[in-house]
Amino acid sequence: MLALQLPFGLAFAWGTVAPDALRQGWTPALTGAVFSFTPLGYGLGTVLGGRLGDRLPPRRLCAAALALLVAGQAAAFAHPSGATFVTGYGFLALGVGGGLALTGAVAAMGRAFPHRRGAAAGAVTATYAGASILEAPVVSALVPALGWSHALAAVAAATALLALAGLAGSPSLPRSQAGSASTAPSLTDLISRPLLWTGFAVVFAGNTFGPVAAVDVGVAADARGLGGAVATAAVVLVAAGNTVARLIGGWVSDRLGVDRPMAAVLGLELAGAALLPPAGSAAPFLAGALVGGLALGGAGLVGRIAAEAAPDASSTAFGLIFAGYALAALCSPLAVAAIGLPAGWEVAAAPALVGAALLAVRGRLRRRAGEASAGGPG
Repeated sequence: MLALQLPFGLAFAWGTVAPDALRQGWTPALTGAVFSFTPLGYGLGTVLGGRLGDRLPPRRLCAAALALLVAGQAAAFAHPSGATFVTGYGFLALGVGGGLALTGAVAAMGRAFPHRRGAAAGAVTATYAGASILEAPVVSALVPALGWSHALAAVAAATALLALAGLAGSPSLPRSQAGSASTAPSLTDLISRPLLWTGFAVVFAGNTFGPVAAVDVGVAADARGLGGAVATAAVVLVAAGNTVARLIGGWVSDRLGVDRPMAAVLGLELAGAALLPPAGSAAPFLAGALVGGLALGGAGLVGRIAAEAAPDASSTAFGLIFAGYALAALCSPLAVAAIGLPAGWEVAAAPALVGAALLAVRGRLRRRAGEASAGGPG
């Protein structure tokens, strides 16, 4: 199931080719839309996949994800344009398809490791993010010979074949017990749970800076004259930080809970904005890219947040909460494209302050729930 995440990691490699697209006449808003429409589709895919993940075997979801991936990328690469890349490549293939692949894989790993749901979800999302550590340099190396769209197509085809092989070799797991139970909670009941909707909100607040770093560090390095090597290194550092944070965050959340690691994510957002000044040498710029990637890795905490909010429907809760992460990844790059850099870095980090207040609210909710449970009936 981990191999299934490889072709969807190309979402983070977009920052490598965005400067080439700009040189061909694409606008900053359009290059930002390709990245931002991926999380729009991803959010829809995770909500749908999360609900289906409590009802269907994981392999069915994963097979549907690969079908959407192939269909969307085929349309984009056959007729490369802003419209086909935004809708086919970004929204359908890497977005909706990626959301289904994520929830299908998380459901499978959660059933295989029921007492380590945070670590299991973190491993899946880390594989997704880590794929671009290799994919971004390969795409960049192929661009001079093939052009940016053909370079993406070559890497997309290779990773799709690996994912297909991984799916073919994966074990067949049954559907969730929650999906067949007559007492399974409704969507209305889940959304009304305070730990779920505050989880959605704090995940949104913790993911406004990272997506801007992912989509804009390459363009920002190019605009500042730091060179193509620094631009590629910045994209890879975002991906590396993202991968490490997702993997460690999932593991830590199983042991310490989610509030402390989420507070660290919010702090990283503010630190990243401070490290990406409008001018200066490559060193602070690359440090800011790494910090932005670490902040983006807050996705690794969603599995444990979902398990705490709805242990009786964890796949559905995962999809709903991850939609907050995806919504932030949609909105923040578009907002920064309208504002422009470097002012956009500070704007992208500002929601972290709201996130800190939300963490305090969640702490009170958890204490009240504990007191009510300790008091018992009557």
